[in-house]
Amino acid sequence: MGQRVVVRARTGDGRFSDTLGVLEALDARRALVRRRDGSLASVDLGVVVAARTVPPAPPRRLHASTEEVDRAGAAAWPATEQLELGGWLLRASAGFTQRANCAIPLGESGLSWPDTVAAVLAFYRHRDLAPTVQVVLGSPEDTQLRDEGWVAGGPGGHVLVRVAALAEVRARLAAPDQVRGPGRSGLAQVEVQLSEELVPGWLELYRGRSPGPVERGVLAGPVPGGQRVLAHVRDPAGAGLLAVGRAAAVGGWLAVAALTVAPQVRNRGLGSAVLNALLGWGGGLGIGWVQLQVEADNEGANRLYSRLGFSTHHSIAWRRAPTTRAGLAEAQTSPR
Repeated sequence: MGQRVVVRARTGDGRFSDTLGVLEALDARRALVRRRDGSLASVDLGVVVAARTVPPAPPRRLHASTEEVDRAGAAAWPATEQLELGGWLLRASAGFTQRANCAIPLGESGLSWPDTVAAVLAFYRHRDLAPTVQVVLGSPEDTQLRDEGWVAGGPGGHVLVRVAALAEVRARLAAPDQVRGPGRSGLAQVEVQLSEELVPGWLELYRGRSPGPVERGVLAGPVPGGQRVLAHVRDPAGAGLLAVGRAAAVGGWLAVAALTVAPQVRNRGLGSAVLNALLGWGGGLGIGWVQLQVEADNEGANRLYSRLGFSTHHSIAWRRAPTTRAGLAEAQTSPR
């Protein structure tokens, strides 16, 4: 399972048809193959004349700019409201998750620096949200905002954006020592289910609350120019969900997020099983590269991702506007 295959079958008119994709299931009667477009093909083994594994689709790129990576990451986690200010994205989602409630500079705004800052302040204050900008650490925007008193902090204040070749991660996930360390079992033998909608208990495990319209819009709403899927593992004893995760395919990237495992079953391979299922879905779409965000001080997660082949592409932080009157005046008038 999880390998890229091509299956040749005889059609009703005596011709042959090839199905290319990732093998997701196989029994005595049929094979289920996930095609690149995300559709699932059911192939009757009774008419199969040949089948073989094929190499993973080559990644589209070996190098990518921070703008490209962050643009795909933003699109993969859509805000319920977004305004484009030149190359800046002003995003709001009633406060649900930091990444969906911040401005992201992906290019020049087309305005002077003071006018750009004023527009950001006005956008968020009009929505009763703290003005926040996602910055690449060490970038000109980061330096300017820091000098003007914008403070980095809050949930996920310093985050590593980590990237890897999808096929390499899947191969390493299949090696137990890579997933959980020497002498320990690897992927948990559990059924990971994929769905289009939030199932009961998904958000409760991820965020500890029931979903409303905003949460559903961010997590289960459409991804412009892409696709997304939600994963979960049910407790076989019927006690709810044990693990969840989400992935979106956009801009040639698979962006994985919201990997969460219930505290009582951590360190048993469930998170890796969910990640593997999401990567299998993305691989079936022909995606070559995967990205995710992880807090810099989460040493355990970072060790795991390093073993799986992830490298740090860049680091990001969220800077919030100063709250004092003097600080606000400085932020609105400082030249760039």
